[in-house]
Amino acid sequence: MHLKVRLTIYNDDNPKSRGFGRGIAMLLDNIQKTGSIKKAAKEMGMAYSKAWKILTEVEKEFDLKLLERKGHRGSSLSPQAIFLLSAYKSVLEEINDTADAAFKLHFKEFK
Repeated sequence: MHLKVRLTIYNDDNPKSRGFGRGIAMLLDNIQKTGSIKKAAKEMGMAYSKAWKILTEVEKEFDLKLLERKGHRGSSLSPQAIFLLSAYKSVLEEINDTADAAFKLHFKEFK
């Protein structure tokens, strides 16, 4: 038995907010690693067009720029995206640590 916590950040100003969660975080991580939206999408088994759509929707929803586009030379994360991704990972890690401790405390005798 184990505990799994998911975190999604929503824009309160947008009632149709899809949020920033695990999927976009993975996509940004892969873009940072590969330097390319196309390569990042392929690594995730996702079409380039879907990755592009997700990125532009998040940019619009949160009114920020996620990528520094370099044309045929690829893309890198913008300073805003680096901050957002880092903050997302830090909050998720803290939540997981707290949830894991509570889980162990309350389920310690459950077998």
